[in-house]
Amino acid sequence: MSKLPTDTQYYVACTLFEQIALLEEQKRGYEERFAANAKKFKEIKLLMSIPGIGPIRANQLVAIIVTPHRFKDKYHLYSYAKLTKHNRESDGRQYGKSRAKGLPILKSIFVSAVIGATKSDTSFRRKYNNMKDRGANNEAARGAVSRMIAATVLAIWKSGKKYNDKYKEVAQRRNLKRKTEDENL
Repeated sequence: MSKLPTDTQYYVACTLFEQIALLEEQKRGYEERFAANAKKFKEIKLLMSIPGIGPIRANQLVAIIVTPHRFKDKYHLYSYAKLTKHNRESDGRQYGKSRAKGLPILKSIFVSAVIGATKSDTSFRRKYNNMKDRGANNEAARGAVSRMIAATVLAIWKSGKKYNDKYKEVAQRRNLKRKTEDENL
């Protein structure tokens, strides 16, 4: 039996390679547009300062959310992004949990951002490692970090300031210092 391709197999292989080359060219075009959007729109540039949020995810977030002021607080964003479950309750009796009605694409953006955000030494990675050390499974730890990223996206976008990884730690130390000063008075 010959291992040489037949004319039909050769034709199919060539057309598949042509399609792949065309798709790669289109991908480069989109990446260039996303990079141009980052220079043109302040919101996209701000969101790209968050670990795990690159130009593609930042463009998606801005296109879907449009304005952060549509969410009263981070919990409304969690619900819209399907990052939380709601208790089903009737007559004081709980009978399960249900997902909020929202956009699954937002959930996939935040969940996939966890991978990039936990690659380097960031507060997101420290949160993930702390949860794992306390015995949480991977799914719970990733879910907590994805909610943390969503809250960060909302806060950064509303404040208009770039992401500062040390902000939370500095704020906690400042609050602890104030608390000990108040106790000493």
